[in-house]
Amino acid sequence: MAAPADATTKGQALALLAAAKNHGDLAVKLSSLKEVKEILLSLEPSLSAEIFPYLRELCLSPEVLVRRSLIEIIEEVGLRMLEHSYVLVSVLIHLVGDNDPTVAEKSISTGTTFFRSILEKMETQFHHHGKVDRWCVNLWTLMVMFKDAVFNIALDLEPGRVVGVKVLALKFMETFILLITPHASDPEKVSTSSEGSRQMINISSLAAGLPMLNLTGLMSEVNQTLVRLGSFLQAPTLIQDALPIAVIDCLAVVARKRPVHYDTVLSVLGFLKCTSSPIVESRDLLLRAFPAMDPADVSDQVVREVDELFRVNEHAANENRSSQILEVFPTLSSLPVQLRDHLQQMIHWLDEAIIGDMLPLYERRNDMRQVLDRDRRLRCLFKRFYDEDRARNEAIAYLLDHPEDGHRSQSEQIYGFSRVRPAVWVRCRIKNQVKMGVLIEFLESSVTVQSLGTVYSELPDDVGAEDIHKIVVLDIRFGNIDRNLGNLLVQAEPRNGSAAHLVPIDHELSFFNDAHPYITCGACWIKWLKKIDKDFSSQLVNYVAALDPDRDLEFLRHCGWEPNQRYIENFTVFATFLKKAVSQGLTALQIGLLASYKWEEDLDYNLHCIVASVQREDNNFVESVGTRIEQRLREFHENLHGNA
Repeated sequence: MAAPADATTKGQALALLAAAKNHGDLAVKLSSLKEVKEILLSLEPSLSAEIFPYLRELCLSPEVLVRRSLIEIIEEVGLRMLEHSYVLVSVLIHLVGDNDPTVAEKSISTGTTFFRSILEKMETQFHHHGKVDRWCVNLWTLMVMFKDAVFNIALDLEPGRVVGVKVLALKFMETFILLITPHASDPEKVSTSSEGSRQMINISSLAAGLPMLNLTGLMSEVNQTLVRLGSFLQAPTLIQDALPIAVIDCLAVVARKRPVHYDTVLSVLGFLKCTSSPIVESRDLLLRAFPAMDPADVSDQVVREVDELFRVNEHAANENRSSQILEVFPTLSSLPVQLRDHLQQMIHWLDEAIIGDMLPLYERRNDMRQVLDRDRRLRCLFKRFYDEDRARNEAIAYLLDHPEDGHRSQSEQIYGFSRVRPAVWVRCRIKNQVKMGVLIEFLESSVTVQSLGTVYSELPDDVGAEDIHKIVVLDIRFGNIDRNLGNLLVQAEPRNGSAAHLVPIDHELSFFNDAHPYITCGACWIKWLKKIDKDFSSQLVNYVAALDPDRDLEFLRHCGWEPNQRYIENFTVFATFLKKAVSQGLTALQIGLLASYKWEEDLDYNLHCIVASVQREDNNFVESVGTRIEQRLREFHENLHGNA
């Protein structure tokens, strides 16, 4: 019975396409195309594919808006029905050379998305089945044609091509280089399998199983492309308007994200630092073009960027001569510049301390070493671990302790809201033995709360509720099961009568607890809050409201670590609990008790019990837990209000 309906729907689509082609009213044409798109999305992919060939004629439509609408159909329908999109992609390639710049730009942008998606699909198929379907191979052949067409636009020095089109073509070249160049830890090349798990695109492995990819040829083309881009800059009279800055930006991104190309990029950009007379003349022509394009004197910015590339490269070269650092997390290139430099300096101190044998024991602890600089000043502590996950947790706690001015991925501030000390997970070589641990910035003029003789029920002098609240937010958010007087630092001698600040340390037991999941174990601050429990400040409420666990998890991937499913679940549940509890107006003490294993009142409101009440078979377990948390916390708040 479905066949007649399908035939009728196909007839409707063809009639609408005829209207889009022949009707005299542009509005009718565009509305017809919109209906065609809805029909294509509603049909089975194999049935929609029967209609795709009739879209070809619209390439010749004299109306720019019709051709742009055609590209929108190709993008939305084709990416959903990738297996059947051969005809659509061939139409897209034709439109790359469209005379209208807006059509050409849209074609390049959409084609770039297809290029990435098809490469990811090939990787997914090869990863799971050891082979790639024929339809995918055929699409890759079209992608090579698309790549050639866009490269011709980008590398065309003849005047007349609209700048915006060429800039987008250059951005595609950048994407091509990043995708083709092997780099195991780069989030640019993370794909999502059919099962929903994320994995890295392994270009080398894929090419080994698919000779038609011709990785050698592609890499050769990458290198030639980098050199051609450099030749643009050395002939500035041949390139127009905004293209010089686009070329330099492209090269700088490639150098930062693919260190294997550092030498090539530096040799390409090196003429900007050269003093040879002919090259100086060419360089000056180039730099004089920038101020006319941007009144902020972009030339200085470009030279600074090139200087930065040279500086980083020279520093890396010096490090590699004798570096004992084998591996670090986070990947420093993924961080804002000021933060990256700060952590790099810490790593440099550790490397020098290893080489100079300046790693004495710290407080007679065999697992803790002092990291001294050349003047024998204590700069950092290196804490050795045997458990990689626990060591990494220290670095993660720092990364996710976002500064008050924004997410860590975008903020140049070094210290976060709860004052977690800067930390880097490190694998290094010490006296010819590989050691693994965490490098933590040392805090001067501080002691542990425990060393002050404070007992659990006593609040340290000069410490206020706001300071405790920041620790509460950190511990609940990270599911910390080990907060005690020995892992809270406090200023020994507050200056000028100012309040002392608590500084949390030792976060290795955060983020997971297999024995007692979804609890925090008797944090010392619970007893303090029983004496000074107050409402959260608006500053803290706003901070918690801005927390985004999905963004945090993506940031960790960008920093070079893929969280497992257990980690994702725990982290998301704790963050959800904290955000919903604060939004309900609960106090720090109430939140801490609800998350504690010592909660002895109605267990319906205990976080552990709330999570346990949701069936594991639920396909949307985390979302269901979030809904249940919101429901129970609302009931808890209403009961409190009723009792009041």
